[in-house]
Amino acid sequence: MLRKNVSNMDRTCENTMEVDVSFLKTLRGGLKTAELVSVLVAFICFAASSSVGTYLMVPGVETIIALFFFLLYFLKLNKKITMFFWPLIDIFNAVISAIIIFIVCAIAVAGHDNGGTVAGGVFGFIVTILLSVDAFLLFRSVTFNQPASATKTEQEKSVFPKSAN
Repeated sequence: MLRKNVSNMDRTCENTMEVDVSFLKTLRGGLKTAELVSVLVAFICFAASSSVGTYLMVPGVETIIALFFFLLYFLKLNKKITMFFWPLIDIFNAVISAIIIFIVCAIAVAGHDNGGTVAGGVFGFIVTILLSVDAFLLFRSVTFNQPASATKTEQEKSVFPKSAN
């Protein structure tokens, strides 16, 4: 009877969430945290200024998406849910969100004198820069049709073949 309880305890311990605190100390973790905080501040600025629904919707949706990706990497869910290629999804999200947020914030800054709307637009530009840097760094780290252990010299050899002397 005691053995059965111990084996049940082992199974419940296997199903617990794993938290990756070291993620917060990495460049990607810092970028995700800065994206989340900046887009949340932009949303709060737009909400406080009683802006049009579009100005609220875009940062609001991006806040939810940024929180999702932050929790995905922080709780190591990307290691457990392997049916998706998460870095590629993250790149697409960053590029598309950066474009949409840039357009909305450019309209918000150019067309309004309200301080809250302008502040939300400025924070939106900060989010655009952060998303662009995140997409660039992710794209550089993703390998397509190459083993992850391929070195730079092997890649350079395939692009620049040696000349026969």
